[in-house]
Order: sequence, then structure tokens, then C-alpha cells
Amino acid sequence: MRILLLGAYGFIGLAVARRLQQAGHDIVGFGRDLDLGQRLAPDLTWTGADLSRLSSEASWQPYLDGIDAVVNAAGALQDGARDQLAASQQRAISALIAACEARGIRTFIQISVPGADPAAKIAFLRTKGEADSALQRSALDWIILKPGLVIGANAYGGTALLRMIAAFPLVQVLAFGKSRVQTVAVDDLADAVGACLAGEVPKRAT
Repeated sequence: MRILLLGAYGFIGLAVARRLQQAGHDIVGFGRDLDLGQRLAPDLTWTGADLSRLSSEASWQPYLDGIDAVVNAAGALQDGARDQLAASQQRAISALIAACEARGIRTFIQISVPGADPAAKIAFLRTKGEADSALQRSALDWIILKPGLVIGANAYGGTALLRMIAAFPLVQVLAFGKSRVQTVAVDDLADAVGACLAGEVPKRAT
């Protein structure tokens, strides 16, 4: 299959790209910084734009030529000068879902997070939840994965706090001290995406 992979040069995206290439898929990496993508994964075909600017079905159509499936591994933890969560994680993905429906692209794999909910107070969880809900309302053959904290050799996102704490063993974290953190290896997550595309996971399921 020819797969459009959003967030393809990110920590999760690169692992997913490698796994899907090994399975024989043709990967089109989608990202904002194409130079960075080409440096990190020169063997991928690259395309892309700023997600926050792709808010309509029509704006996605040029990126869907020849595409058989979509995997969304893109995400930003918080609003900032370059990342606008409502635009990139909710409006853009909702528009992409509509564009896939219009094109007849049936398969859509969404990498979300535990706690994603349209009613969440935290913007990251709320916008992820809104995108998940849009996908669930669609006619696509969707699968939503919620892997929790993804860990790996080159993880520099959500694991930064854990690595900082490890460097100072006498520091004790008291906030939410009884809460458990669900973790998953990035390679296991990539394998799960591969299994979804191979038809080994039930469709229209979270």
C-alpha cells in the first residue's frame, strides 16, 4: 500500500515508517519541515505543509493522489508559536478525514493518547479527543491507538521529565505519586500500526 504518514520525521513517525517499509509498504512522509525529513529519512518520499493551514477538505486533496491509507503520528504537546493545537490536531485532521471520505480512502490509523476527550480541560487531550470523535463519526475503516507514554532510545518528548529525575536520584516527585504511568516501546507501537494495516486488528475500534 501507498501510505500517507503524518508526523513521519518525529520519534514515533520514524519508527512507524521503518516498520511499514519492512512490510513492503510505500511511505509518503508528511511534515512541516521537509528538509529535516529528508535528512532523517532520505529513503522516503516527502511532502507536506503546516497542518494548521490545512483546515478544509479541498486543501488536503493535492496530498492524497495515489494514497491507499493514512496513518496519523503527528502531535504537539502544547500551544506555541509554531504549534496551534486546535488548528493542527482538530481542524486539520477533521478536514483530512473528510477528504479521505471524498476520495474513497478507507483506511485511517490514528495514534492518539489515553485521556483524549472532547470535554477534557487540557488543550492537548481535548483536541486529540475531538479528532478521535470526528474519525469515529466517519464512514472510514478507522483504528485509534492510545499507547500512553512511548519510550525508546531517542525519545525527547514526554520522557524528558523521567530522564531528568533519573539524573537526580535524591529528588522525589510528589505530584500524583500514586498514579501509574502506562508505557510502551516505540517499536511495539510501530508493530501495532503494521498489524492494523495488515488486517490483524478489528476495524472501527479503539
